[in-house]
This record gives sequence, structure tokens and C-alpha cells, in this order.
Amino acid sequence: MEFFAAIGIDIWLITKILFLLAIGIYVVFALVIVRQVGLMTRTLKAGFEFPIQLVALAHLLFALGTLGLAFVIL
Repeated sequence: MEFFAAIGIDIWLITKILFLLAIGIYVVFALVIVRQVGLMTRTLKAGFEFPIQLVALAHLLFALGTLGLAFVIL
């Protein structure tokens, strides 16, 4: 800690940026999930495509909400 203070780097700012970066990567992961579920439901017709797509979309919205909340809090 003293090393970072001596050269003028705020360790908490770096931590906040890394947390926001990690949550941003998670949002990209959630987007990939939505895309994969869309491809899966077009390929397989099982009769319960809508609930699966709804869960994937809810997951994406939760991830986006978490990112937005992190921007506000951090």
C-alpha cells in the first residue's frame, strides 16, 4: 500500500476499474448466452422455447442492471 501511495496511485480506483471491467465481461457473457439460446431454440423444437428465452433475457437484464448499479455505487 505504501508503494502505491508513494508513486501517487490510488489503489481503490484501480480496484473499482477492475470490478467494472469484470462486470462488463460478464455482460458480454450474458449476451453470448442470449445468442446461443436463440440458436438453440431455432434448431431444436421442444415446445418450451419461450420460457428458456425468457430466462436468458432475464439473465441479461440482471447483468445489465448489475453493471448500471455498479457504475452508480462505485
